[in-house]
Amino acid sequence: MTVNPFKYAAVAAIRDMSIDGDVMTLTVCFETPDKPVALALFAGDVPISYVRVVCDPAVSSTVADGKSYGQAVISGIRTAYGLNDTPVLQCARSGRTLFTLPVPHDETMSAKPPVRHMSVSDLVLELDPGHLSSIDDLVPYAVEFYEEKGKNCFIDTVYHMFLKRGPAAGFEQKRTFDEKNLPRSLRRFLNDVYDSKEARKFWIRRIPGPASDDFPFRL
Repeated sequence: MTVNPFKYAAVAAIRDMSIDGDVMTLTVCFETPDKPVALALFAGDVPISYVRVVCDPAVSSTVADGKSYGQAVISGIRTAYGLNDTPVLQCARSGRTLFTLPVPHDETMSAKPPVRHMSVSDLVLELDPGHLSSIDDLVPYAVEFYEEKGKNCFIDTVYHMFLKRGPAAGFEQKRTFDEKNLPRSLRRFLNDVYDSKEARKFWIRRIPGPASDDFPFRL
């Protein structure tokens, strides 16, 4: 894929290339200094990243050959090497290959990002901080909701929260809770529904908290 020829100029040449981990830096020589250029990193036919480069007088002054230059920083080097042994850097205006990346040194590719081992609940919390990490955190809100809305509304809300449906007909009348120890009784019910075989069919089971838009116990 090439870029708009009216907006970008072609790259005349590149020099001073270096690779550090996932990043490559290089100096770009401009054919037309009043227009930016675009570089494209490819792994085979797969585009990995594009970067726009503008002429920089400060960079041009360091080369001191009368030509116009700019500095480019391109990321995605590890991804490119993962897909192809010989990634290439192209001029995105002309499609001309400017440089074929060398076979990487071990130290270039060894600095991999740290691996984080996370439970599903931790991952959900990181992706959506509005959700709670355990049923225990939900109990105080459940008690307040139960006392305000009553047993039937509470049961229906819990079923819709974790099973995406209402309870079977007549279930609310049959189900009782220990009013003398309501937090413990409600917690047992919440956990039974949340940890039920039916609820486990959902790929990610969330416990919405008061900061979540879908918090069901909001009064």
